[in-house]
Amino acid sequence: DAADAEGNALDGANVLVVDDNEINRKLITTIAARNGVRVVEAGDGTAAVDACRHEWFDTVFMDIHMPGISGEEAARRIIASYDGRRPPRIIALTANAMSGERERLLAAGMDDCLIKPVTEVQILAAIGRDGPAPEHSSVDNDTRSTLREMMLDELPDHRQRIVAAVETGDRATLREHVHKLHGAASVCGPEALRSACAELEGHLVAGDAQAIPGAVDDLLEAIDTVSADSPA
Repeated sequence: DAADAEGNALDGANVLVVDDNEINRKLITTIAARNGVRVVEAGDGTAAVDACRHEWFDTVFMDIHMPGISGEEAARRIIASYDGRRPPRIIALTANAMSGERERLLAAGMDDCLIKPVTEVQILAAIGRDGPAPEHSSVDNDTRSTLREMMLDELPDHRQRIVAAVETGDRATLREHVHKLHGAASVCGPEALRSACAELEGHLVAGDAQAIPGAVDDLLEAIDTVSADSPA
């Protein structure tokens, strides 16, 4: 069938998935692995650079917004470490769909740029770019259910960290936590949660002090609603 054909086409590929969000990593890892791809995961840019020093990867999926060194800096270090030899194909992963972002990342050395949340078609096409185009585009129900359970388990911790950052007035930390939750919600959360994350993150990026408190309240309400609606 089509899935077997894709698996044969991609079989033997070696892929590195770099993201500080476990849910985002698991989405790509699950799809790639069931199509015959070997996958290694890295939770930050430093670990990604280290992994590329120890083994060859055909493709690296690189999250851009991570704590520590950014995805752009990690990509630069990986490319530099090959010293003229052909480096892995590096695919940027970003939630920023603003005009010019793709061009900026390509100019920084990325081979391609995918806007989160990524689809199965995009993931498989990026790995097997010379092979047949995948016919199925949706994430299977078992994977989606697993990712949703992971997100629900993480929600209390996300809420606690967001509240703590608000109480201390640490907007940089607040933005980090909201961005991380936004990534998870984009993959497997309800639209109300994803929308509330996007709204607050946008205000934090813009530095809109007047809008931030209301957006925080809206996000906490969305978190509480999702938590209350989830099975015990």
